[in-house]
Amino acid sequence: METDLILLAYGMACVFGAAVVRGYSGFGFSLLSVTSLSLFLEPRDVVPAIFMMEIAASLHLLPGIWREIHWRSIGLLLIGCAIATPIGVWFLASIPSAPLKIALAIFAGSATALLWRGFALRHIPGAAATLASSTDASVRLVEMLMNFRRMQTSWL
Repeated sequence: METDLILLAYGMACVFGAAVVRGYSGFGFSLLSVTSLSLFLEPRDVVPAIFMMEIAASLHLLPGIWREIHWRSIGLLLIGCAIATPIGVWFLASIPSAPLKIALAIFAGSATALLWRGFALRHIPGAAATLASSTDASVRLVEMLMNFRRMQTSWL
């Protein structure tokens, strides 16, 4: 009972902290929430909940940017997501949490390093790059998880 209350307080603090960062920077909520909550909770429980919170927190922004949306890119991103999301859900459900946590840490560290070094897109990516970006992260995660799975079986 006491452990549950401590875990609840920790979770609330993580989500609140990530929300403050998103409020100041405009991004980072999912990255901070998922990585911090996954320290003590299963990623398969954390990722869907944070994904839904991110959507809920972003919906109110849609009317203000409707005219500025690059619809061609959205279409390509949706195609890539339609292909990659079922694969990601399957891996999230079937891979043990330890390799998922390692993959999350690698992804978060890589993203942080890129941002720290000043990485920024100079222009809107073309069709191939847009489609690739929506599937590339899932494919790389799948590769990492498969490698971790192989390492786990070789250690046994």
